Amino acid sequence: MGFYTGYGDAGTTRIGSKKFSKSARLINALGDLDEFSTALGIAALHVKTKRLQRIINDLQNYIYAAEAEIAGHADKSFSPKSEISNADVKKIEAYIEMLGKHSGSVTKFILPAGSPGAVYLQNARAVARRSERSIAKIKGNEAGVSPQLLKFMNRISTLLFVMALYENRKRGVKEISQG
Repeated sequence: MGFYTGYGDAGTTRIGSKKFSKSARLINALGDLDEFSTALGIAALHVKTKRLQRIINDLQNYIYAAEAEIAGHADKSFSPKSEISNADVKKIEAYIEMLGKHSGSVTKFILPAGSPGAVYLQNARAVARRSERSIAKIKGNEAGVSPQLLKFMNRISTLLFVMALYENRKRGVKEISQG
């Protein structure tokens, strides 16, 4: 079994039967999602709270679904097994509500600092925001992007912020605010 195909040697890649430049916004969006999933994996290594580790695992599975959704709209012959739904958005909102109850109130801008797990969650939040911007760029152009997917990505960054607060609180680390 080979681990490389050589298809990308000339700066192109494939989704299903369609060829794309590796510089295409669609491929950039998929790459940003891949990087986001990796950032989540790194955060999982540093988060000490089991509840958050389970949520991170859920998020990584959602990211694969988002990648499949985008790829599936790029080439109809490559059909995703699932797409992000309103129920998925509601699940993320429920996580935010659940963790937010234990994270305290925020009255100032919070710097990405504190425990290692919280800092890595904040990093994943920043990568999630970039992924969201990349997805917004392809909406209606190179790929069909559902309104649920954009809403979902927006909620994920909020969730990661709340998760960072929760991790710091559980670890007994006080947030550092601006000013």
